[in-house]
Amino acid sequence: YALALHPRSLGVLAALGIGPEAITQGQKLESFTLLTGEENRGTQRCVVHDERFPFLLALPQSTLEARLAERLARKGVKVRWSHRLAALEPHGDTVTARVERLEKESGGYGVAHTEWSVAEVRSFSAGFVVGADGHRSLVALRESDGQVGALPQPVAVGQAGKFVLVVLPLQLLLVLL
Repeated sequence: YALALHPRSLGVLAALGIGPEAITQGQKLESFTLLTGEENRGTQRCVVHDERFPFLLALPQSTLEARLAERLARKGVKVRWSHRLAALEPHGDTVTARVERLEKESGGYGVAHTEWSVAEVRSFSAGFVVGADGHRSLVALRESDGQVGALPQPVAVGQAGKFVLVVLPLQLLLVLL
């Protein structure tokens, strides 16, 4: 997957100390063309009004994730890949998050197939949970009464506790102590 990062996102990456490296590894966009198959549906010029980053940056998602994971590792934070949030249960001033560790299983005779299966389930308690796990966010669905496509306001359950559990896209789980 590729990302088009806006100037504000590039500012966040710069503040994290990985902006220049991301810019070197990406491609600055002056325009982009929308295609349906091979049919050209139009070209749009990227007009960005930002003095620090006057462009959009195309960067593979895998490259961005690698840079962020490296930065976290330098801070002593271990990234646990292939995890997903399975459930949230509020308890007074805390919330319990049930997290599933996934692994791939291959099968099939004649026609091979691979699917994700749950290898382990762990529970974490926290003062609050930040849901940033994409358009199918379990946190967002819980807070929008399960209406797919609803765009709820940011949610904080309970008060600040000992750690924050953050779930990001692509089954990326960060536990910040």
